[in-house]
Amino acid sequence: MTSSTSTTVCTAGLETQYAAGLPKLYELLRRCAPGAKIIWATTTPVRQPDDLSKLEEERTRRVRERNRIAIEFMKRHGIPINDLFSLVIDHPEYHRNDGVHYNGKGNEVLGKQVASVIEKVLSDSPPGNDRYIEATLRDVRYGPHERNVLNFWKAASDRPTPVVVLIHGGGWTTGAKTERFDRQNIDVWSGIPYLEAGISVVSINYRLTPQHPLPAPVHDAARAVQFVRHKAAEWGLDKTRLAVAGGSAGGATSLWLVYHDDLADPDSDDPVARESTKPTCAAVEAPQTCIDPILCKEWVGEKILQHRMIPYSVGAKNAGELLKNYDKYKSTFREFSAYFHVDKDDPPVLLYGFGTTQYPAPNVGIAIHSPILCWKLKEKADQVGAECDFVLRSTRSKRFYNKTLVEFVKSKLLDN
Repeated sequence: MTSSTSTTVCTAGLETQYAAGLPKLYELLRRCAPGAKIIWATTTPVRQPDDLSKLEEERTRRVRERNRIAIEFMKRHGIPINDLFSLVIDHPEYHRNDGVHYNGKGNEVLGKQVASVIEKVLSDSPPGNDRYIEATLRDVRYGPHERNVLNFWKAASDRPTPVVVLIHGGGWTTGAKTERFDRQNIDVWSGIPYLEAGISVVSINYRLTPQHPLPAPVHDAARAVQFVRHKAAEWGLDKTRLAVAGGSAGGATSLWLVYHDDLADPDSDDPVARESTKPTCAAVEAPQTCIDPILCKEWVGEKILQHRMIPYSVGAKNAGELLKNYDKYKSTFREFSAYFHVDKDDPPVLLYGFGTTQYPAPNVGIAIHSPILCWKLKEKADQVGAECDFVLRSTRSKRFYNKTLVEFVKSKLLDN
């Protein structure tokens, strides 16, 4: 009994190691061969050498368990599966006498299926697939929540590359990371200009409000930055050259990371938490530099309070509830407003705004993205001597974006 129990515990531990190793293998394959097509073949059963009609029960049980683990993982990542186990499980005549390897007939059957699956995967590739730049690694988990995942694109280089972390907008209430970059539609937050310049790209998801109010979305982004730095050696990155970029709420988070004190904990037992949250620079579009409703109303007008971002950020239902309980939320608003954290030695920032500076702002959409919010941050930075530039245009421009924010990031991350 003791021996049997020990064996069960031991093999269970091996299966646990197998499950933990699969994601690392997947990341390695994607990093070393980002354009390769992956097919997963299941492991075949083991038979008794003295009687091929019978399975080696314990070894085959473990094969089944590992196949189950692998199939679940591959399905999550959209990787096709070549089920060799099912092909041979009912055919002992395919095996050699050792119960493990295959005879001529078995190799012929296995070889035909392998070739058939490869041909099918290649023929199923959509025409014109070169239009898209697929992520080197997808859905890499950086934290415990289901939205704590990121995608990673490795720039071609024979040495560690800089990296830019893209933080999506959506008022902290909606939005998602980029899944792939479209060469025919390079929008303002495409990673293509960075990749072409030799800068790797990360795009993150984070928890959303109001279900997960502050600090959740912002601290998730901070954790993602730490995680990327933790992975720098494995992914071929230079963690001393890391930019953050985002629009709207993604810009607000990016600015908070620049101006807030570093969250690194050098004494933590968690190696990720020991990494710095301070970026090298930030390039942002139409950010909320302040979310304090009283100050925002003073700067922009009452319309800004009608946008869901500000009440939802603290879990309030609307502006009325927000103002009624302002004293309760005030410290949170100020903690997560970049405006209140600007210091002389903070990293450089480029603000890109567009539209009218009319006061009061004529509607909710203009109010929440008002260039006045950028002007106020610029004034604060100038007062303390922090490097902060502000570019204002009458309309949003993809072309101009690429010539301003992208060029700014390149100037800060690349060797001159």
